[in-house]
Amino acid sequence: MQMEPQQDILKESVALLRQQLLLTTDCLKKIKDLKEALKHNNSGAGVTPVVQALEPALKEFSLLQKKQGGLLQQTKMPQLADLIKGQPDSVERDVALRLLDKAAKQSEKLRAEIAGSEILLQHSKKFIDFHVNLMSGVAASTTYGPGSAAYGEARERKMFEADI
Repeated sequence: MQMEPQQDILKESVALLRQQLLLTTDCLKKIKDLKEALKHNNSGAGVTPVVQALEPALKEFSLLQKKQGGLLQQTKMPQLADLIKGQPDSVERDVALRLLDKAAKQSEKLRAEIAGSEILLQHSKKFIDFHVNLMSGVAASTTYGPGSAAYGEARERKMFEADI
């Protein structure tokens, strides 16, 4: 009788890991698309549809994390790997361990892609800030450094003046 709950836990773990692999693969593809859009599209118009396509996958990923958290809370285990490794040897346990390894590798790839996207987003923000300052005629001198004696005095016009 005691084997049945353990088998159910392993089956649920395998199902969650398979879903995680599918979602991670989907997110990887969409984040790569986002990186390409950020690299090649300065106007921003091509970025919006890519982000909108990514949002449902990220929402599903969040729901999956909650399911995994519920399973871990139910079994009082800190991590899914600990839960799986604590089960008796079986075919399901071996499958779960292989899926766990694949999921860990995919998650690492996803982290790397997200880090690359963050760098591109920072560059895009700097690009936008530069053009906003250029169009408004703002000089990027001592205005951005409060330690200067002439702080705020280097501009002929203030960025948010009412008469601009």
